[in-house]
Amino acid sequence: MASHSIYAECQLPEPDRMIRLLEVEDFDRESRPCFKLRSYRLDSAPEFSALSRMWWGQDQENSIVINAQPTTVLLNLRNFLTINRVSPQGELLWIDALCIDQKSQNEKKAQVPLMGRIYSLVSTDSKIVYMYTQY
Repeated sequence: MASHSIYAECQLPEPDRMIRLLEVEDFDRESRPCFKLRSYRLDSAPEFSALSRMWWGQDQENSIVINAQPTTVLLNLRNFLTINRVSPQGELLWIDALCIDQKSQNEKKAQVPLMGRIYSLVSTDSKIVYMYTQY
């Protein structure tokens, strides 16, 4: 999944009280969506959208850019981020596959229990369910 190094400049000193959000930037010359990871205290995070998506049936990988680094993600997530090009620059997204360091067991242990609270902070019209069908 995501490259471990993208989290180096966006640490969570208090992983049980903080979250990362993806800030939409733009698309690069190769039409890859670009983002900046930013960390926030959960109790004072700005408004953001949250993505819930299907995990199974997609083992192909593709590339996006986070913190100026090409990052490998599953194809269905890349397709969602590409299809949603209309997202304005500066929009904040919470996507567990990217906002939680999937290679850090300690971080996952602290972040997964926060997911209910994270989704509860998102207004109904900012919760996104994405179900990808391959044609």
